[in-house]
Amino acid sequence: MAVDLCDAARRTPGMEVLLVLRNKRTSGMERVEALRARGLQVRVVSNWLHALTVWELRRIIRAWKPDVVFAHGFSDHIWGRQAAVAEGVPRIFHVEHNSRERYTRRRLRQALALALHTQASIGVSEGVRTSLIERGFAPAQCIAIPN
Repeated sequence: MAVDLCDAARRTPGMEVLLVLRNKRTSGMERVEALRARGLQVRVVSNWLHALTVWELRRIIRAWKPDVVFAHGFSDHIWGRQAAVAEGVPRIFHVEHNSRERYTRRRLRQALALALHTQASIGVSEGVRTSLIERGFAPAQCIAIPN
């Protein structure tokens, strides 16, 4: 999903796009190199310690100075939004892909606290949007954009 959005954004004149992935088994260097070969700017950050992930994201944001950050996936959207808030990114979006995410109490508290700094929480279906609202996200802030 994030790759598709990056590809679409790159077709917009004047739009610069940077895809940042956490270093996971599913984001091996072959996949990263394939994305780069497609013309995407890709950076990879640590997946070892969340504080390190946020620190690395902050360094990237500080250097790149984006106007907008879209933070995708659980729990990546928490670390991405924490870094974006800390670096003063003016527009931050949370993208949720699954209506059955396993939020612990702590992760839900973190996500809801970040909602105060988030333009919108985007569910990739009406069902995901509904699940966000049921978890306590503000209905006016939750929108559905079908996958």
